[in-house]
Amino acid sequence: MIHKMSSKSFYEFVTLAVARELEYFINESNYTVAFNSNIKNLVDELKALGKLNIEFMVLFNTSGEIALINEEIVGGYIAERMVKQLRTDYGINDEEEILKKIINGENTEKELFISNIYKYLIKILKEIYKDIRYRREVLESYKKRYSLNNMETEEMAVTLASILIIEDICGYLSLDVELKNIIIQNL
Repeated sequence: MIHKMSSKSFYEFVTLAVARELEYFINESNYTVAFNSNIKNLVDELKALGKLNIEFMVLFNTSGEIALINEEIVGGYIAERMVKQLRTDYGINDEEEILKKIINGENTEKELFISNIYKYLIKILKEIYKDIRYRREVLESYKKRYSLNNMETEEMAVTLASILIIEDICGYLSLDVELKNIIIQNL
């Protein structure tokens, strides 16, 4: 089971999975003031260190808002926040050790872990995105699969993005959990 993780760290996997899923799912988005500010500060810090190629990964409009950003930056931001939260919640500084504990644990531990990851993703995505315009065909498919028909439309984008990412994480960790029940319990 754990052999899948040896080629990439959990952080690297989440960074790439988030980037891939957001690029697939999101057509257009606007970012919150806080996220714009965080990324602007990061870009300024990297420029000061002589890493000028960051300008090619993040472009700002004349108002200082993110106009274009490489999804791997967003993926890394989300992965970093998620791993930090996992370390805090589990009281263990090595996320690979946390993952081994979850993988070798009881099914209830696995479900709680995925439920927590889902909650982290919802919170982080709400902190990043002011609004998201996304692929409607994904909406229709996932509304049926996860019984989301009664969900508020303004919550739908972050919920769907989180589900796409969670499915990848479950596959990566070979966690066989009833994802539909976890999602419904957390709505």
